[in-house]
Amino acid sequence: MSSFLDSAIMDDAQNLIISRPMLADAVYKLMRAKKSINTSFGLTARQAALLDFIHEYHDKHGIPPSFDEMREASGLRSKSGIFRILTALEERGHISRLPNRARSITLEGTR
Repeated sequence: MSSFLDSAIMDDAQNLIISRPMLADAVYKLMRAKKSINTSFGLTARQAALLDFIHEYHDKHGIPPSFDEMREASGLRSKSGIFRILTALEERGHISRLPNRARSITLEGTR
């Protein structure tokens, strides 16, 4: 029963996104503000946490965080750990980056 219900909800959500994208975006933002939805489907806990940090930092400052800021926020000791997580987020389509450019992260769509 639960999987049927989940499937029906997903179908309704997809129909809403296709037919009323502005309404779907407003609902998403409202639910995100209440932290009532899991926006990190398919990501590890560290990937999801870093993606959330990037979104929040960008919303607050208008620019993406630096590697050092991401490293400090995530509690990792090295920039290479941040690089690996960013590469995974880029491969999954959550962000895009320009090579050899500081603060070049572009957020792709909604989370």
